[in-house]
Amino acid sequence: MLLMHPVQTIVNCSSILKNIVSHAEAIVKVNAILPQILPEISNNNCKIANISNGTLSLVVYSPAMRHQLRFMTNEILAKAQQLLPKYWIKNVKIYVQETPIVETKRQPLPTPMLSGNARQHISGIIPIITNKKLKLALESLATHNYFS
Repeated sequence: MLLMHPVQTIVNCSSILKNIVSHAEAIVKVNAILPQILPEISNNNCKIANISNGTLSLVVYSPAMRHQLRFMTNEILAKAQQLLPKYWIKNVKIYVQETPIVETKRQPLPTPMLSGNARQHISGIIPIITNKKLKLALESLATHNYFS
């Protein structure tokens, strides 16, 4: 079994981290020039996900956008090769990533109006309640007319 010295492990990890950081920085820089590669679409609809092994991977957020870009692959490839010569791009792949549906927060149901008897009963109970929050809630319920 090969044991690594802790310093050697840190050096190995730091070089891996440097590679990851430099790759992430490169993708950020490439995303910054994406409008030059694809001026037809807005930057919000398409992102460069990865550049590796000569493949430029684009992520779009709708199948319709993927369909549109599929017919522009040669043009995208030519512009990417011109603007990004150090990546030796030979291929373009387009992936669809559906945006998650944002659920709206459900509105609370309104508190129904209490009858006079219920209000009177709650008002009679309030003095013996010791929990302050519960006492305030009951006072509010007994004194407000929510539907008038």
